[in-house]
Order: sequence, then structure tokens, then C-alpha cells
Amino acid sequence: MLFPLAPMLGLFLVTTPISTPAPAMILSCDMGPPPGTTGAPSVVRVFRIAPGSFQEWRPGAQRFGNNLCLSFPCVREQGHFRGVIRSSTLEVTIEADPAAGVGGWKALGASGHSRTSGPCRAQPETAGQAPHG
Repeated sequence: MLFPLAPMLGLFLVTTPISTPAPAMILSCDMGPPPGTTGAPSVVRVFRIAPGSFQEWRPGAQRFGNNLCLSFPCVREQGHFRGVIRSSTLEVTIEADPAAGVGGWKALGASGHSRTSGPCRAQPETAGQAPHG
């Protein structure tokens, strides 16, 4: 669409429609039981991931924590979201594909869990939703 006054000012401005931002995804990731704990329940970590936002659910506070993108790499590539949490001994990557409604995780290093990767239950975030594992 051209603005009507633009030609008078010697300007040619073209606008493009603004795309709807991708919805945030809530990912419930089963990390497996801690090693050496026979019959112990799996540890489920819950994340919220969206463009420019990557947060982990804090059950004690009943809210998501700080935006991990401020300290760790977060990427949006070809419609996929990826957040990476790194320390000197561990790297955990969380990925989501909002279009397909799927997510997954992988860990490299000393995770302290019996699994090193797996799927995450993925769902679009809805207003007022309380995450659950």
C-alpha cells in the first residue's frame, strides 16, 4: 500500500502487513529419574519458549523464572525456537516447532539424569494457563 502523500513529498513508502507473532509454547520435558534412584519418579521440567523468551517454571513460586535469553543463546530459525542453558559441565538444549506442535530436549555433559534426550509434551500457551508436568 502506498501512502497518498508520499509522491508529493518525493517519497515512495511501501508497507507490508505485519505478521502475527508466533505463539509461546509450553514444553513439559521428562528428563527421567536421577541416576542411582531405583523406582524414583522422573524429573519433569517445564519451559515457556517464544521468540526472544525462554523461561523455566518455578513450582515453588508458581510462576516462570527470568528470561534465560538474557544470559544464554536463544534462536528462532525457520519457525523453530531453540534455547540453550550452558554451564562448565552441562549444556541443555530445548527446542520447539510451534507449527508442528512438537518439542524436545537434549543434554550434553553431566546432567545427573538417566536420559540424555527426549521429546517434550508441547502445547501453545493460553491465557491464565498454569503449567503442569
